[in-house]
Amino acid sequence: MLWRAKTRFSPSQVSRFCGRWPLICVLLILQAGCGSSDSEVDPDDKEAVAQAFMAQLVEGTITPGTIEFHEIPEKFVQDGKALYARYGCTVCHGREGRGDGPVSYTLKPPPRDFREPGAYRIGRDVVTIAGTLRDGMPDSPSMVPFPHIKDEERFKIAMYVASLQPADDLEITGAWVRGTPPNRDVTAAYLVIENRSDRVRELLSVETPAAEYTELHTMRYVDDMMEMEMVERLAVPAQGEAALEPGGNHIMLFGVKDPLSEGEQVSLTLRFADQSTRTVTAEVLKEK
Repeated sequence: MLWRAKTRFSPSQVSRFCGRWPLICVLLILQAGCGSSDSEVDPDDKEAVAQAFMAQLVEGTITPGTIEFHEIPEKFVQDGKALYARYGCTVCHGREGRGDGPVSYTLKPPPRDFREPGAYRIGRDVVTIAGTLRDGMPDSPSMVPFPHIKDEERFKIAMYVASLQPADDLEITGAWVRGTPPNRDVTAAYLVIENRSDRVRELLSVETPAAEYTELHTMRYVDDMMEMEMVERLAVPAQGEAALEPGGNHIMLFGVKDPLSEGEQVSLTLRFADQSTRTVTAEVLKEK
């Protein structure tokens, strides 16, 4: 996504015109915005994209209904984990968000277990969780407002809390890896991802202890020839599925550490754009 902020006229220019030509003044105000300067975020600059994303969250232009269309930066999740501990969230909710902090037994109602989707009474998206941190829960004396926490910190804590939720809306089946001969250290993995949610999910990467690194690849025709191409992410449609299979989308394993023989098993950890992960066991086969 490309963020753009353009200012056609400076505030001083607008001020000079306002006393003379009212119609022009209105047009200039509409063009001037809030005094921002020309800027453009390179979509390949992950740091800049992350900061632009945070700015939109703070401004309130990203809502509970649109937050899931944005990739949650892993750095923000890790920052949120540290802030979660710094601001004492562990006292009630525990270190891993299980609701088992050292004072949890004294609280009524007891603290929520953030891993349980049903524990979120008013919404479990990042925007809603951050709003609860700011405003508290009106009917819960335990969950008081925390207005002293800065906006960016609130959203980072909310990202960490949201990352604790299980990816129950995803089911991964049919995972297998093609076996390798002794002199080959490259192979491919295949599986099917079913998405039962009403939002698109995006697969960003796959990790496995069996290889040095992996890449997501797709196959496409170029001049009547089938070519393999690396992609940054694979979309899993809402209420649909994505099949990673021979001749189509697949996972490439590079630097396979030991030859993979039929009947062995390989662990694959899939990471999605919302920073949720799923780990599956893939069977090694010669072909399927």
